[in-house]
Amino acid sequence: METKSNHFVPKAVFIDTEPSSTSSIQKSYPDLYFPEQFISSNEDSSNIYIQGYIKGISLQSIFQDRIRKLTEACDKLKGFMIFHSLNGGTGSGLGGLLLESLSTDYSKSFIFTNTIFPSPKISSNNIEAYNAVFGIHELIEYSSVSLIYDNEALYNICSEKLYIEMPEYMNINRLIAQNISSLTGPIRFNSEYSMDFIYAQNHLMPYPRLHFHVSAYAPFVQSEKSYQNEFSVADITNCACESSSLLACCDLQQGKYFFLFAMYRGDLVFDDIKIAASIIRDKPTIQFYDWCQNGLKFNINHEPLFVVPGGDLAKISRSICMVNNSSAIREVFYRVRQKCRLMYSKKAFVHWFYSEGLNDDSFNEVFEDIDALQMDYLEV
Repeated sequence: METKSNHFVPKAVFIDTEPSSTSSIQKSYPDLYFPEQFISSNEDSSNIYIQGYIKGISLQSIFQDRIRKLTEACDKLKGFMIFHSLNGGTGSGLGGLLLESLSTDYSKSFIFTNTIFPSPKISSNNIEAYNAVFGIHELIEYSSVSLIYDNEALYNICSEKLYIEMPEYMNINRLIAQNISSLTGPIRFNSEYSMDFIYAQNHLMPYPRLHFHVSAYAPFVQSEKSYQNEFSVADITNCACESSSLLACCDLQQGKYFFLFAMYRGDLVFDDIKIAASIIRDKPTIQFYDWCQNGLKFNINHEPLFVVPGGDLAKISRSICMVNNSSAIREVFYRVRQKCRLMYSKKAFVHWFYSEGLNDDSFNEVFEDIDALQMDYLEV
């Protein structure tokens, strides 16, 4: 939104159960946001879902009011975009409460989450799998679409493609931001086609529950190599089809596709799409369901690529963000469920949840929901 002094302020609200993260953002970008866009309490959630949920209730009336004021400033509200992690208590618990609130207050709006899931090998805390299953339960019920990330895949990209020796959260957050910049390009700029991701999601999703996707981005070029590194459409398309370009650990060869949406940005023409379509359809690793043969869609955004000055990525002439909706995504839920199954069979760490009012029925409900989701992907 634009202020009277011609200053542009993002329509964003930052919510946390404790103030350190929000204060850090506020200090880093003092002229970008208004103070009222930052909401926090004074105590963290101790990495426990239910504590994040309960502490979020004390902030609910505040964030509802702030969100309402921002939506009233919109000419035409399309929806909401949420960034959170399921690994900790705040992202899963308060994040779930936020989803419930938005779904109730703005029932006709699109809710798009960018969600960090637990990684296959990297663990941030002992109970992240418990947090994740409760968070996934909320996503199944309340989100319109959820784009899956995990830190392991993002760290691998930083170290193996960008040659960053000790990647930090800032590095991986910027990868996510670059991906989202490309994903939302068709909404923010004039595009070759009228179709954007929201349109594709609404028209190509087979069933409402199967709204979990994984994205790929290409090419990842470190900033030091920005000298005339030209990549053809074939180059970036082939690169995006490689598992190393995925922003979450998932073997897409283990399933079939419902839809694949490739969003190109930069110096491209219509004939390039014909090349890209041929490349993707000829990939033996990309198989669509028989009833989804029209599930391959494209968009071209001619707006030049923008990267963070002094950041990790080079500014190149063309790039691709590829969103994949495949039955192989069930692997992500299977991993989380297996970790829970092992811990819950020994009743490990459950006392932290029981002490806040949850019980066996609470766990069984979310376990059954995720088991049913896996079966939905298998039986579709």
